Amino acid sequence: MRKISFLGLVLASFLLLSQTSLSQGLPPAVAEPYLRYQAAQEAGDLRGAQAAAGEAYNAAIASGVDRATQGLLAEIYGYLASENGDHGIAFDVLRTAARIASETGASASDRAWRWSLVASAADALGQDESALSHADAALSALAERPQIDEQDRPIAADMHYLRAQILRGRGNVAAAGGAARNAIAAFRADQRDLDGRYGLLFYSLGEAEYAAGNWALAQDHYHMSLALLTVAEASDSTLWNAWSYAAIAGFLAASSGDELGEQPYADIDAELSAHYDAAANRLERRDLVEQPGYEDVRLETAPRVSFPASAGEQGGVVVVQFDVDRAGQPQNLNIVFEQPQGVFSDAALTAVRGREYAAARFDGQVVVRPGLVELIMFADGEAMAAGGTAMNGDAAGSCLLQRPDWRDGAQLSRGDQSCLRGFGETLQRGYRGETASNPCPNPASCGGQ
Repeated sequence: MRKISFLGLVLASFLLLSQTSLSQGLPPAVAEPYLRYQAAQEAGDLRGAQAAAGEAYNAAIASGVDRATQGLLAEIYGYLASENGDHGIAFDVLRTAARIASETGASASDRAWRWSLVASAADALGQDESALSHADAALSALAERPQIDEQDRPIAADMHYLRAQILRGRGNVAAAGGAARNAIAAFRADQRDLDGRYGLLFYSLGEAEYAAGNWALAQDHYHMSLALLTVAEASDSTLWNAWSYAAIAGFLAASSGDELGEQPYADIDAELSAHYDAAANRLERRDLVEQPGYEDVRLETAPRVSFPASAGEQGGVVVVQFDVDRAGQPQNLNIVFEQPQGVFSDAALTAVRGREYAAARFDGQVVVRPGLVELIMFADGEAMAAGGTAMNGDAAGSCLLQRPDWRDGAQLSRGDQSCLRGFGETLQRGYRGETASNPCPNPASCGGQ
């Protein structure tokens, strides 16, 4: 199974190149730098590995080594250049590797992989048009087969996500919404861990439905993005936008066209301003936890969540925001998001209220800890808190969602979130109002799926 990682690529390339060298042999001018590349890679010297791989690639061209081997060496060289931040070199060399794959009749999987690397390099260079065209090339290669193989699902997921982000950045909300739908489906197929990228994708769906005037569906999507982005600890401005647009979409959905036409614009503006103000107040910036000398709370005991008998086979999700006082007790509990409405909220609030924490400290003094957020997912008679605590009566363990640096607009990184694998589907069941016997009661409201 291909892994989109340095180790996976180098291992796959090494095995393939070893097979080539065994069958045909490599000229000394190519073999010598290639061996140096291997040694540098094994020593963790990526710069040295890149330089040696570049020598091997150029020597292969000069020596007239077969095109397939040239393409493989180009793939290694280009990937290392990308890892080292030399995106211009990476783009040029990886594009050559991808073209060689097409010329030599490589498999659809290999062609898709190389075109995806080119797309990522183009994106790193800020070349949106090139990134889109090469992402399309990767997806087109995968589309040649009736279904995407398991090893290629990460490629599909990454390319659909790349397309959604570029199109959204261009302001093409309708196209970005379509790409986001495809990305969400690809994320599920790849069993992607639940993280902030899901939040961005649902935000794009909300923008698309909002622009189309589908207020109720836009509100659902914005609420979903808010739930995910809150737990992923997005910036206050990001959360403020999601909360505001969800509230505004709900206001518009609840008002008919005639009602809106009869209201003076000043009244409508005042209503919308109230929603913006409420969002800003609700998501007030809290800088205390970022100060040196601050020790955060530590969960000591957590009661088992009672799965409501009235919920039947339904799945659901509740996001609770709360503070922890100086005695280590949760206070000021507030439901940020719940789906379906009113089914699991009492169980979630009861569970959070029953927790006991070791209080936060600042410069050795006990202080109130504001703004904790817990996302609790319900399915099949069980519940799990995505923010950190397994809610099955067993010992709690750390299972935090990734915390990317949203304030700098950095790309979302991939963290170790294996403990959340598979819970994306649980969250979706609750979001769409599904049951085990009725997978999608209303296709129009099934998260755009």
